[in-house]
Formats: sequence, C-alpha cells, structure tokens
Amino acid sequence: MADRGDGPARVVVIDSGVKIAHPHVRGMGDVVCGPTFNARGEAEPGEQVDRLGHGTAVVSTIFGHAPGSSLYSIKVFDERPECPFETVLFAIEHAIGLQPDLVNLSLGTPNLEWKDPLEKLLCTASMSGIRIVAPADFQGRPSYPGALEGAEGVVADQAVERAAPVRDGGWWHASPHPPELPGIAPVRWAGSSFAVAHVTGFLARLVTSSGS
Repeated sequence: MADRGDGPARVVVIDSGVKIAHPHVRGMGDVVCGPTFNARGEAEPGEQVDRLGHGTAVVSTIFGHAPGSSLYSIKVFDERPECPFETVLFAIEHAIGLQPDLVNLSLGTPNLEWKDPLEKLLCTASMSGIRIVAPADFQGRPSYPGALEGAEGVVADQAVERAAPVRDGGWWHASPHPPELPGIAPVRWAGSSFAVAHVTGFLARLVTSSGS
C-alpha cells in the first residue's frame, strides 16, 4: 500500500479484523488482512479472524460509500471492543507506515495521558498527506485523537443521513447508524464508531473521484 497515486482510495481500518467472505465485503473492493497487534507492539502469528463482527461492519459501511476502495485491516480488538491503548498507538504507527490516504479509527480515548503521543502521530500523518478519521467526543468529553488538531474529528448526529456527512464547526457530523448486515447485529454498536466509518467512506469516495 506504500505507493499512492491515481485510482481507488487506500484505507487502513484499525478495528476487530474483517470477514473477507461476508457478502457485504466480498467483491466490494480489495481487502488485505494485516497484523493483529498485542500491547507489546508485537504482531501475533496466525490468520486474522473477526470474532466480534465490528470491523466487518465498519469495512462494509466504508464500501457502501466507496465501492472499489483498497482496504487494509489491522486488528486490535478480539472478542470485546477494548484493548490497551498502547496497542492502538502501535497500530496507528504501522498504518502511517503503509502510506494510505485514510486511516479509519472508530475508537478513541478521553485520557490526556495519550494526547502527546497522538499529536506526534497526527503530525507524522499530516506531513505525508494521511488523514486520520476518529471520534471527536466520548460521552460529552473530548476524545483523542479525533478532538486534536490535524485529525478528521467526527460527531455522531441523528439528524444527518447515512449517505451525506457534513462538516460543521471544524468537525464532521455523521449518522451513527450502521447498515443492516446479515449475520451481524450492529444495532448494539450504533454510535460514533459508525459515524466515523461513514465519514471515512465519504472521504474515500472523494479521493477516488479526484484521482480518476
């Protein structure tokens, strides 16, 4: 994924993995399963498996906006949507090294402990023209990296249609509702994570259009 140029958008998704055979993923675009990171920054051996289903739903949401995109999946979650935040930092660093157009990070932290390292990663990404899309708030508090300068911060907004995220006041506003997918129950996840995926897909479509 290192050589960017004209053509489909290149997107890295940091989540719970992806089920490539899922009917809303298979045939929608190029999908590569990358590493599964642990808290020590080590890539765990073995095939990437999405036991949670969240990453698959996020990838499907992105493809819904921008079919034909090239997606690379990095796994940080397993059976629950949580992990040590060090794992997320390693995943973001790996994602930046791939030189994509966009990084979908449907997660964040309100903990100020991670603000400085995240600002450094955003600076590195920005210098390479990489846009990191992430939630800007968490239960009314700033969420990092989405609330930081240089990120594409997203706010879940019930009034916004799925197909048309809007930028307002420096942040994106997008629908919190995922698509309906067979074999996955995404209703329990409705919220900022899917608002982020809608914005990533919307931006991926713009990247593809501008490169064609």
